Amino acid sequence: MIKEEKITGLIKWFSSRRRYGFIERDDGKKDVFVHQSDARGVWLSEGDRVRFFVVQAPKGPRAFGVEQVSNPTHRPKRSMEPRSVLEMAARDTATMNSSYSYTLYPKRH
Repeated sequence: MIKEEKITGLIKWFSSRRRYGFIERDDGKKDVFVHQSDARGVWLSEGDRVRFFVVQAPKGPRAFGVEQVSNPTHRPKRSMEPRSVLEMAARDTATMNSSYSYTLYPKRH
């Protein structure tokens, strides 16, 4: 049985290796089990604020249709461009030591 309205909560524990965790509900009711497969196109992690439906599973309440409201640990992806002269030298040395000919890479945008 699916509850009609979405509930909000905070992921208080999540194992990325096992792909499951528990959500602490904002309404104070029992914590809800969540599996990564129940999330809609996002990777879940501890501290995420989420919105979800609750279904009654054989072992207790389970989150379904999980949507991320906010992710405080989100950081923009690091650019592949080297940030320092040392990183440039390491990249160039690796390129020279490979079986391919040495070439300078243009900057990516």
